[in-house]
Amino acid sequence: MQRGFIALMSVLIVGAMLMGVLILASTNGLLARSDALDAEFQQQARALAEGCIDTALLDLSQNYAFTQNNSVLAIGNDHCSNVSVQTISSDASSREVSIDATGEYKTAYVHAAVAATVQNTTSSNPAMPGSVPLVSVTFWHW
Repeated sequence: MQRGFIALMSVLIVGAMLMGVLILASTNGLLARSDALDAEFQQQARALAEGCIDTALLDLSQNYAFTQNNSVLAIGNDHCSNVSVQTISSDASSREVSIDATGEYKTAYVHAAVAATVQNTTSSNPAMPGSVPLVSVTFWHW
């Protein structure tokens, strides 16, 4: 009788330890999967923020006076929010602008900030009425 009890207790203890190891291993697998999914969402949000910054830079290259304040830009089925183009300083031939955008993808948000110089080529060469502003990025921050 005593030996059967010891054998039963041994089986229960070993079984409980094995169950603990299996639960720990499956939890680690789920956490790794969640981390990979979060990284994918961050990558998508970063691409959206970059796309919105690029769109603002394109608009600046087509229109020297372009400004934007807290707009939402749609890119495919996704979007960026808080897209702003603000003038920091300006004179007759150029202006310094800051561009901000937040890419949003599912649960991930990535903010990007850019400083750029926009050259007003029409003021420097009035003989070329069809010339477009030149835009050069001076700072890009994630």
